[in-house]
Amino acid sequence: MQALKVLYNQTITLFNRLPSKHGEPTMWIPTVIDGVHLIVNRSSNWNSHGGKTSDDVQLHIPYTWQGDDAMVSCRVGTDETAIVQKKWYKPKAWRKELEPENGITFAFGDNDDFDFFIEGVFDEFPSPISDQNFERKGFYGYMNKNYDDVFVISSVQKFSLIPHFELTAR
Repeated sequence: MQALKVLYNQTITLFNRLPSKHGEPTMWIPTVIDGVHLIVNRSSNWNSHGGKTSDDVQLHIPYTWQGDDAMVSCRVGTDETAIVQKKWYKPKAWRKELEPENGITFAFGDNDDFDFFIEGVFDEFPSPISDQNFERKGFYGYMNKNYDDVFVISSVQKFSLIPHFELTAR
């Protein structure tokens, strides 16, 4: 297991999207996760219309079992020493939780049903972050405009032999 600690030495901030209900604004719940392995391969594809940048991103997040639940170690705020175990939920189950900030999910899909992450710790705004505080493109649009390496989750696999989630992103 010591060899894995060398690989799992990066930090990301995951942004879970809580869709609007009954006219309320969409909210984003940030979670800082240490001990991940992020692989970013930069590339550029050329077509008849010119170049197009395309990143191939993989994110590995370890988890532990607590009974039948997959638990992910997450920071409380930006304090590196304050760690909690958050239960992982499938996206629809996470949205039904009364206190979704106490768990995490990895949603991916078409239109507005997605989560995203950035490398490092994000602490610019307090949690939860409301889309209504940003221009028409919302918080995700703000992040894309102002931050490098904003990655939208495009697929998720859960492995149990060596317990970890493997996310691909773009």
